[in-house]
Amino acid sequence: MADSSELMGLLSRREAEIVTLALLGTPNTQISIELQISPRTVEAHKQAAYKKLGIHSVNGLLRLFKEPEVLETHPSPESLALTQLEARIRKLELKVAKLTRQLLQSNNVEP
Repeated sequence: MADSSELMGLLSRREAEIVTLALLGTPNTQISIELQISPRTVEAHKQAAYKKLGIHSVNGLLRLFKEPEVLETHPSPESLALTQLEARIRKLELKVAKLTRQLLQSNNVEP
């Protein structure tokens, strides 16, 4: 049987994030809030991960990843939340820059 890091390597970044949170017992609704995606998207990523891993449920995940190392080698919920916050900040910075350009253009001012 492959080790946890090899198994996680089969998954996309998002699938690995969701699988890690699921292994920590996080419900889909909470995962969707933390990752700012819909619960249906969480379920779709879980199903894609299950297919890649050859399992059918969270119980299959728990059996597959019974070694504790999986939780040490992948992001914690706190680091995932921080990553999401950083992404939101970057989006806001881009939006502010765009609005500033639009304002300057509407006033016929060169940046």
